[in-house]
Amino acid sequence: MLLLSEYTGDKTALEDAVKMFENSFEWKRFCREKRILEHGVSFTEALKLPAVIYLHSGDRKWLDQGERNVDDAFELNEQADGMVSANEFLSGRDPNQGHEACVVADMLWTLGYYLQANPRVVDCDRMERIAYNALPGHSTKDFRRHQYMSFVNQAQATPFSKCTHFAPRSKHMQYRHQLFFECCLGNIQRAFPAFAQRMWLKDEKTGEPISMLHGPSKLSSAFNGVAYTFEEVTEYPFEDSVKYVFHAAQPLEMTLTYRVPGW
Repeated sequence: MLLLSEYTGDKTALEDAVKMFENSFEWKRFCREKRILEHGVSFTEALKLPAVIYLHSGDRKWLDQGERNVDDAFELNEQADGMVSANEFLSGRDPNQGHEACVVADMLWTLGYYLQANPRVVDCDRMERIAYNALPGHSTKDFRRHQYMSFVNQAQATPFSKCTHFAPRSKHMQYRHQLFFECCLGNIQRAFPAFAQRMWLKDEKTGEPISMLHGPSKLSSAFNGVAYTFEEVTEYPFEDSVKYVFHAAQPLEMTLTYRVPGW
């Protein structure tokens, strides 16, 4: 409905979308007034909606509310690998609880919308911690096997693992080609693309490049009709320095903005 409003200019579609969201989820309390026991994937998908509504409506109240929701979710549920716990349901900060692979993919997707709406350093830091810590823990290097549930304190990836209150002593904690829940098999493939899409952004007003998320990457674009490339040369996150290599088809003056991590 939001896209319908954008493509057609029909504001009633936008108004209807906002009403549907307000009536279908307790967006005002989300996490803060009392701990929310929501399904992790459903929660993470809903978490992006205030940012998406703001991007379409320009109403700042939605962005402010959404950023409070994000901050609350991480304050109450963040694990050592940067991801919120979600053993089917949000599970607090207990290090013996973990998260589902789908929630990792969806959280990167959700935080990406907040970067597009208002690129806060804290959200960039969160995306990097998830992409470089929680995500690799869910999958083998070739992404051919994955865990349904991953845990920061898991010593064994066997059917005898019992780190979680959800399905202890089950194959969900093993690295397998296929698990009972088939959603994660497809979802985990889009997790890093959701991160890579936001590594480079453009300033909405000037069209100049912004290096938002760090890691080896290359941007090819144009400014004032002149083609250029920016390459970020680094071993980040295994080192804390980056180098930018710039090439342009002809002399070009513009500003490169880059993020300084909060840590």
